[in-house]
Amino acid sequence: MRIAKLILLVLFCSVNLLFSVSASASPMIKVVTIESNEIVAEAPSSSFFDQEVRKAIGTIDGITVEANPLPNKGYILKIPLKAPVKIKNKWYEDIVQEVLIIYNSSDTKRHRIVLYTDENTPMFFNTTYDVITLLQKMGISE
Repeated sequence: MRIAKLILLVLFCSVNLLFSVSASASPMIKVVTIESNEIVAEAPSSSFFDQEVRKAIGTIDGITVEANPLPNKGYILKIPLKAPVKIKNKWYEDIVQEVLIIYNSSDTKRHRIVLYTDENTPMFFNTTYDVITLLQKMGISE
């Protein structure tokens, strides 16, 4: 009887530990400055960010054709999604699990979204999405 109780206790502790480890391993959203390439904010992924990414993807209005699509000043938001998003428009058709949003601080009306293909090739898109909402949620005032 003691052995059965001991086995149940060990099993319970193992399962509890497994769930606590998997809960803490949720993907983190990161904000990186373009100038210094430093992480300035981190937060766990949430459904709020998934909704905002869907809004941002909906504002894509073209593919970026510039040789250097990164601005001199601004932020890059690396947003892993809690639930993958299927995208289908005239420039891109695939399911994404992570999105990069590039905030251009010198032109606050034109930003970029980076989506990756199956071969991990980045594709840069122009967007009119207002990134300020995401930056404020991450505790960054612009």
